[in-house]
Amino acid sequence: MEDILEQYQASSYPLPDRLLAWLLFGAGLDSFGRDGRPVTLPLPSYGPDELLVRSDAVGLCYSDIKLITQGNTHPRIQGRDLAVDPVIPGHEVSLTVVGVGENLRGSFKVGDRFIVQADIYYKGVNLAYGYALRGGLAQYGVVGEKILHGDEGCYLLPIHSHIGYAEAALTEPWACVEASYGVSLRSGLKAGGLTWILGGGNQTGSQMVKESPMRRGAPRCMKIVLFSRESPMHRGAPRRMKIMLFSREDLPEGSWPKKIVLTNVGAPVANFWKRHIQSPQGWETQIIETGGLERNQFEKIFVQETEGRGFDDIILLDPHDLQIVEEAARSLARHGILNLILSKPRHGKVGIDVGRVHYDGIIYRGSVGPDILACYKEEQTSELKGKGTVWFVGAGGPMGQIQIQRALQLEKSPRKIVATNFRSPRLKSLEGRFKKMARERGVEIVFLTQQDMGEEQFYQRMEEEAEGRGFDDIVILCSVPQVMERTTSYLAKGGTMNIFAGVPKGTLAYIDADLLCSRRIKFVGSSGSLITHLEGVLRKTEKGTISPNSSVAAIAGMDSVIDGLKAVKEGRFPGKVVVFPQIKELELTPLPELKEKLPRVYEKLEEGQMWSREAEEELLRQKLHLSEVKG
Repeated sequence: MEDILEQYQASSYPLPDRLLAWLLFGAGLDSFGRDGRPVTLPLPSYGPDELLVRSDAVGLCYSDIKLITQGNTHPRIQGRDLAVDPVIPGHEVSLTVVGVGENLRGSFKVGDRFIVQADIYYKGVNLAYGYALRGGLAQYGVVGEKILHGDEGCYLLPIHSHIGYAEAALTEPWACVEASYGVSLRSGLKAGGLTWILGGGNQTGSQMVKESPMRRGAPRCMKIVLFSRESPMHRGAPRRMKIMLFSREDLPEGSWPKKIVLTNVGAPVANFWKRHIQSPQGWETQIIETGGLERNQFEKIFVQETEGRGFDDIILLDPHDLQIVEEAARSLARHGILNLILSKPRHGKVGIDVGRVHYDGIIYRGSVGPDILACYKEEQTSELKGKGTVWFVGAGGPMGQIQIQRALQLEKSPRKIVATNFRSPRLKSLEGRFKKMARERGVEIVFLTQQDMGEEQFYQRMEEEAEGRGFDDIVILCSVPQVMERTTSYLAKGGTMNIFAGVPKGTLAYIDADLLCSRRIKFVGSSGSLITHLEGVLRKTEKGTISPNSSVAAIAGMDSVIDGLKAVKEGRFPGKVVVFPQIKELELTPLPELKEKLPRVYEKLEEGQMWSREAEEELLRQKLHLSEVKG
C-alpha cells in the first residue's frame, strides 16, 4: 500500500471538490484574501486543450510585495479591475499535472512535473505568470493556450522526479540572477533599427575638416567640427566639438540602421551620410533632417519618426543642457541605448531613469569624443569581470545570497567580493555561510554594515576597499535611488552598474556626466528571465552544480502566507520563504526552529542548517492530509 507521500507524488488520490487560493482584490495586504485568510474556491474544470495542475511549492518574492502593494497600478497589471478580476500571485512555482485534457494526452500525463517560465509572451503581449495569469498561490489551477503555445513555444519546463519541490520552485529567482548577467550589449547600431543623432544646442552647425581614411586600410571617415550657437535652451559662448563620423563600413556587418534622424547637426553631416547609406541588407536607409529642437518637440519626433515604438539608438553630441539626456531617454525603445558624447571632461548631473534600466532594459553609455561609436567598440558583456572586483549593495536578502553564491561559483570568479547591507543581522548569516567557500576559491570576501559603522566611516572604508581604482562591477540590490547615486562614483573606468533591484519607471538617479563619459561606465539592468536562463539553471540544479535548496530560510503552509509576505517585506531572513500550498496548517517556521517544532524534519537538514530533499519528504509525510486536501 502506498504511503501518503507516494500517493502525493503519483497523484493517485481523489482530487478535492474545493481548493484554497490567495486572491488579490485591490492594493495592500488588507485586499489580499478575505479577512487575512485564503479564499475557498471550487476546483476548476479544464477543457480538451488544457491541463489541471497542482501547486507543490511557491517561493515568496519581494516582487510579490510590490504587486500586492501597488495593486492595479503595478506595471504588469496596470488598469486591471481587481475587484472583478483578481490576481493570484506566485511566480516562483513547482507544479504537478493532475488532469490532462483529451487533446493533450499524447504530450502530457498525470504525474508530470514542471516549473514555469514566468515571463510569458502571447501574441507579443507580456502575460506574466502570477500577475496577468493566475499563479501558484492556489492549490490547483488550469494551464491553457497562452502557456502551452506562447510566442516562444511551451512555457512549462519539465523537471526530473528526483528534484525537490522547493528547489524546483527556486530555480526561477536563480534564473533572474543569470539573466541580469546576460544583458545584450550591441557592438553597433541596431540592424534595421531607428537611430536619432542630436547636436548640442538649439542652433547647431557643422564644418567639414577632412574626409579621409583614419588609418591605413580603414574605411573613409569624416572629421567635422560641430559648433553650437547661443540658444533659448542655454545662453553662453559658442561651443566647438570635433567628432568623427562613420560610414557603413565602420559598423559590424549587419548593424546599419533603417532610419537615421538628424537634429541640430548641420548640412555637412547630413550630406556625408547621404553618400554612405548603401546597405547590403536590401533596405534603403532613410536620412531624415529636422530643424531646431525645443523640449516640447521631443514627443512630436518620437511619435512621428518611430510611430511610438521608440528609437533603438540615441546619440547626444555635447548637449548644452544636460537635462536633454532625461528628455531624450524617454524616446528610447525597450533595450535601446543612449550614448552621450561630450567634447571634453565636464561636470554636471545627468538624470538616469533607473526604473526603465531595470524594467525596459535600456542602457546608458558615454564617452568623450571624437569617435561617436567608441562605446560600441568596448567589451560587450554584463558578466562580472573575471579576477575583478565587485560590490553587492544591499546584499543581506535572499537575492544577495544567490548573487554571492553565483559569483563564488563562477569559473572565472572575481578576486574580491564586497557585500554590504544597511543593517547587520542578515549579513552576518551570509558571512558565516560563505567565508569558507570564498577561502577555498581563493576569493577575498568582505562583509560590511553601514548601521554599525556610521555613514561617513562606511563610505571611507569603501574608498579603501575600492583600492584607489574603483570596482569593476557594482550590483544594486536595494531600491533606493540615492544609494545608486552615491555608489556610482566608486566604479572603475569601464565599470558596470547593474540595476538588479526594481524601482518604478520614471525614477531618476542623478550622476555626474563626467563619470558616464570620461570614465566610460555603463548602466545596465534586467527584469525577469527567459526560458534559456531557466533551462540553464535547471540543468545546473540537476547536475548538482548549484543548490537552490541552500536559499531556503523558512517554510510555511497555506494559512501562513501573509506572515511569510510580512517577513519578506521586513527583510527578516537572509534567504527565501517557501510555501507548501498543499499543507494548510504550518506556521511560518525559520529552519533553526524546526529543531523544536518538527525535530524529525530538522534531523534531515543538510549539515544541520540547509534545506534538503530528505527534509522536504519528511515534512510532507508529517503534514500532508489528503483527506483534508479532498476537503
